[in-house]
Amino acid sequence: MNYQNILAELLHIGLVAEKGRCYGRRWKCGYKKALRNHVKALHLLQVSLQSDNLQKKKDAISDFIIICNNNPDFGRFYTHAFGKIKETKIQETDLIHCMKVDTLFDELFFDLLAELNRFIPSHKKIYYLLCALHNLPRVYFNRSKQGLSGENGGSITEDEALQYAFSNMNKY
Repeated sequence: MNYQNILAELLHIGLVAEKGRCYGRRWKCGYKKALRNHVKALHLLQVSLQSDNLQKKKDAISDFIIICNNNPDFGRFYTHAFGKIKETKIQETDLIHCMKVDTLFDELFFDLLAELNRFIPSHKKIYYLLCALHNLPRVYFNRSKQGLSGENGGSITEDEALQYAFSNMNKY
């Protein structure tokens, strides 16, 4: 497992968790702020996922752990993954580059943050943006070995990720 795999799995865990949390009919008081903070933290992971700088990836994981420890509202989703990171031997292997996925990641995160910064955000649009985003990190999963979530592989091709994302983007 390399740093790119870890970043992708942390992104996937967070996006799936928020997709499930925001689906309800009414948001609890303070959820918009918590979601915005979580999305900003996930965006930091996404930016470092695209980087070729190994030190930037290491720092992003360390910073993300600190952010999650300071924000138990969303940090609770990662306790199992953080335990696995400490146990995992991290290798420096070749990185996967998916330009189309990276570009779509940037655009969808920009749209999601813009929607969350609106005075009255559209809950439906946020949900569909999270649906479009949540499978994109799976392109970077380790294809052969068990990951942080306990699944074997779980990776998908770039075309499958883009097809799923576009099918959810058409809904809003």
